[in-house]
Amino acid sequence: MRASETIQQFCEAEGISRSQYYAMRRDGWAPAEAWIGRLVRITPEAHDQWRRQRERAAELGVRGALPVSELSP
Repeated sequence: MRASETIQQFCEAEGISRSQYYAMRRDGWAPAEAWIGRLVRITPEAHDQWRRQRERAAELGVRGALPVSELSP
């Protein structure tokens, strides 16, 4: 079982900056976050889902958030 990641660990895994992460969050296309008290974690499932959504966005030529019709339930 993979452990959940901090925002910093997620950013390092994806090769993005924290400022890019916060811009993604602001714009609605960051991965789902799990809050444990004041700590933020990204579960392996949320990371995988985010990556699938980014792959789908690339197929559609979308650089930001996917249209709602393209999101998995």
